[in-house]
Amino acid sequence: MEEADLLSDRVAIIDRGKIVSLGSPSELKQRVKSSDVIEIEARNLAEQTANALQSFSEVSKVAITSSSQPTDTEVLRVHVEKGKEVLPRILEFLVRKEVTITKVTFIEPTLEDVFIAETGRSLRD
Repeated sequence: MEEADLLSDRVAIIDRGKIVSLGSPSELKQRVKSSDVIEIEARNLAEQTANALQSFSEVSKVAITSSSQPTDTEVLRVHVEKGKEVLPRILEFLVRKEVTITKVTFIEPTLEDVFIAETGRSLRD
């Protein structure tokens, strides 16, 4: 996705054989900018725990990917409204579920975030 972002003038998001979104990388990313994206690097993160974050009214999407580092951490991306207000509740929830949080970052949307927002699943699903 990073290559598409850097090298393409126009990108199509295709889900199950149908184009669900079309535009320049910046246009597509601006569409999902209405929500904040919180990236949480963590250990002991069960998929059930991540999916349970969907019960928060401010959370619109959740996706887990493996960390690019050769460790036992995973990266959780949470799309939320009012991210700075809901972040303490999300972290408290994860700590109660015995998740070890190693890093938290607010990030600008990527084309992968656009894909998640448009399809409701990560690229690897």
